Amino acid sequence: PAPAPASESAPAPITTPAPQDQQSHPTTHPPDTSASAPTPAPAPTDARPEAPTDTATPETGARRAAVRATAAWTVPKPQKSIESLRRELAVVEARIVELRELSSRRLMLALDHNKESVRVGDYGFFAASPDDQPTLTRIEELWRDGAGQGFCICAHFLRPAQTRYPGSMRFHPSEVVATQERVKWPLTHRRSRAWVLNSTDFATGRPVGCDERQVYLVTQHYNTNSAAWRHIAIHSHDINRDPRCFTLFDKPRQVSRQLPGAQVGPDSHHTTVPPVESDPNRDASQANTPAPSPAPAGAGAGA
Repeated sequence: PAPAPASESAPAPITTPAPQDQQSHPTTHPPDTSASAPTPAPAPTDARPEAPTDTATPETGARRAAVRATAAWTVPKPQKSIESLRRELAVVEARIVELRELSSRRLMLALDHNKESVRVGDYGFFAASPDDQPTLTRIEELWRDGAGQGFCICAHFLRPAQTRYPGSMRFHPSEVVATQERVKWPLTHRRSRAWVLNSTDFATGRPVGCDERQVYLVTQHYNTNSAAWRHIAIHSHDINRDPRCFTLFDKPRQVSRQLPGAQVGPDSHHTTVPPVESDPNRDASQANTPAPSPAPAGAGAGA
């Protein structure tokens, strides 16, 4: 029988040959009706367009204008000068040298220097030259460098006259104040030993073999940066009170503070620093010098 004629309103589907691997499943596309069917016009509506979320108000407009004006008149930061860069570079290089030295240190608890044993915790005077005013210190670290020279890190003490103290404060003639300063010293600048005691030890006895001129009292801490004073309840570096190292008084002495700070300075009698080692020639001359004969009775009556 003959095939039925195709309808004019519905065109026949177009068959596209599939690739070689898909010959068994041909692909069928729907007919293109866009040309024949007209696009419907949108229905009229009374809905108003939505307002933008970032609305421009007078307040935001003024703020934006101020920001634009500030940005327009901002002066660029001046670049660092060559001299300032050189100074910063010198500081960095010095810090690198210090860190290298710190990494090469071999800390020691004691070492021999000038026929004397120097230990961590010893007090003493250091001065760069014999003409300089000696500084009272406490050794906190000890080491030798690659050349065998001894060095130490010392905590510094000051006399009250070297500080800014309230006018109502009073001090003992032998009093010193602890500070936060830590300074590196070579052991060649060590001048003599000293002893720093808290109020209890200062009133009850003295270390064995000490020189009374070099015994000091500490009860206050002074910050050299802020000039702030702080009372030391218990000195953290007390003297060994073993009977072999510490001699007790028959009865405790009274510790009175009656002098203003200006009278307790480096020029007081406690700054007489004896040498670290005794002079054998001087000792021999004193040993060979005969003792003076006693004065006759009544010789000083008429003086």
